[in-house]
Amino acid sequence: MTKEEQAALKQQFQEERERAYDAEPEVKNWIEKKRMIFRILAVYWVIHAVLSSVALHQIGSGFNLITDVLAPLFQIFWLYVFISPNGTWRVNLVLYFWAFSNLVLNLNNYMHNLQGYLLEMIAQTPVLGAVFGMEVLVPFLFLATACYLTLPKSHREWSERAEQIQKELAANFKAMSGS
Repeated sequence: MTKEEQAALKQQFQEERERAYDAEPEVKNWIEKKRMIFRILAVYWVIHAVLSSVALHQIGSGFNLITDVLAPLFQIFWLYVFISPNGTWRVNLVLYFWAFSNLVLNLNNYMHNLQGYLLEMIAQTPVLGAVFGMEVLVPFLFLATACYLTLPKSHREWSERAEQIQKELAANFKAMSGS
């Protein structure tokens, strides 16, 4: 298949996708809401990563490519997978586990490292206080997101329909590219 044929096929797929979602505006709107939720959480995560790096540098830690750059990118990737704008709501259930595990990590960190020192540490390094505040919010953000994406029946139905449309489009695309 030539590049022109691939481009035409891709264009045809995009047009078919638009027609499918235009036929079901609630589903299209739902997918956009899920994308917006992802963007908001991704920006939050980037700000958290930047502030964490600044705080670590202020207390004397050096720059580490893996923890300062690659880890937040990896986390944002998984965040997109767990929110899955075109996927089923069942994948969103992982956010409940993520919320719980982040809450446990925060409590552990406080009990083992920060108990009795938190206010003094914040006074000496305010950026570290901001990072701690953002980390405290993370489990609640994940829990709120998980509840919003999975508890209302209409949200689950729209997610199921979005996944069904995506599968139908993929099957049609496969059939078009195979012939």
